[in-house]
Amino acid sequence: MSQPLAATPHPPVTVVIGGTIAIDHVKTPDAEAAGLLGGSAAYAALAASFFCRSVGLVGIIGRDFPQEHLDMLENHGISLAGVERSDNESFTWSGEYHANMNERTTRHVGLNVLENWQVKVPAAAASATIVVLANMSPDNQLEMLAQCGIELIEPIGPIGPIGPIVDAESPPRFVIADTMDLWIEIANERLQEVLPHLDLFVLNEGEARALAGTSNLVRAGRILLEKGPRHVVIKLGEFGAMLFSSSSVIHDPRSSIQNDRGSQIEDRGSRIEDSSALPSSILNPQSSISSSLPSTIHDPQSPISSALQSSILNPQSSISSALQSSIASASEPAPGFFRCSAWPLESVADPTGAGDTFLGAMAGYLAVQGPPPYTASVLRQAVIQGSILASFTCEAFSTRRLESLEVTEFSHRLQQFRHATLW
Repeated sequence: MSQPLAATPHPPVTVVIGGTIAIDHVKTPDAEAAGLLGGSAAYAALAASFFCRSVGLVGIIGRDFPQEHLDMLENHGISLAGVERSDNESFTWSGEYHANMNERTTRHVGLNVLENWQVKVPAAAASATIVVLANMSPDNQLEMLAQCGIELIEPIGPIGPIGPIVDAESPPRFVIADTMDLWIEIANERLQEVLPHLDLFVLNEGEARALAGTSNLVRAGRILLEKGPRHVVIKLGEFGAMLFSSSSVIHDPRSSIQNDRGSQIEDRGSRIEDSSALPSSILNPQSSISSSLPSTIHDPQSPISSALQSSILNPQSSISSALQSSIASASEPAPGFFRCSAWPLESVADPTGAGDTFLGAMAGYLAVQGPPPYTASVLRQAVIQGSILASFTCEAFSTRRLESLEVTEFSHRLQQFRHATLW
């Protein structure tokens, strides 16, 4: 038997996130901690709340779930109206990371309250603009979709459905989902039923290869798009992420790095107001071309330098025309594909939940950009914001780093990332 928590009143929910809420026990080569907050939805909700203060959490906990974790989530503005408390024990996970922190061994999983859990989305959250199906069984994901009133259209052509639809008079919706290797292995058919409902499907590289049936990630991204989602993100861990989009993606030719509103964190009502500390080369697109060109230009002994200098001095040359053309077109995103690197960390304390943080951060960031559909530029910015926030998760056990993270810290790292990747 379970019942909803007596939750503190919150504003209408813009982002609703359903999935697991767990008690984790994590061991690394350097430390060990128990009684930690875990679970896909818990990480994702906390990450989304960094950008958006109207986040609702849907899940189930047991009688033994620590009250301190619930208090922390509510203190970050997360509505717990969709969280049930059961008389049984909470979902638990225990794992150990090895010297290579990309490798871990699961020591114990206690499903407990999840064994017979049926999703219950509160009425106040069912109409949320952004619906996040964090890692949970495909059956639970389909339950949540149904309770949010999202319907699937019939397949069209070789690419299958173009995404979820609702009543024409209803506000636009955006559905994001994650999965894991377990569901690919034991519930593949049900997972295939989920995919056509999605605007954005997020999974790691191993899962992408398994689900697409190919070792080539570029081919995997295209194959996954054919299964229905309008966008697919393949997470590459410490190496970043890849975004694939279908041909129906909105492309705004006026967007560029310096004027894309996605380059700023514009939170209407959240604790983030503006953290877009951009380097001058981005703020001033008219800055000297030489600052963007290779160092060979400034080396008078280089034959390449001589050719480039000549081409700049002679605007009629073919090399000059090619350079100017490439610079002019750099502000317009190429359709269909985007690759983002990850922030390099010298040390990793606990990578648990980094992928869920990435998922939730994307949802929270998109929520404050206004209603969908979203342009390619905005989606690319969401990938970057998610990657940067996920890097902080790895710096401490569980959600501890996210709990204490300041806007200025995030803004500073985002600025450093821009400097490191500007070319």
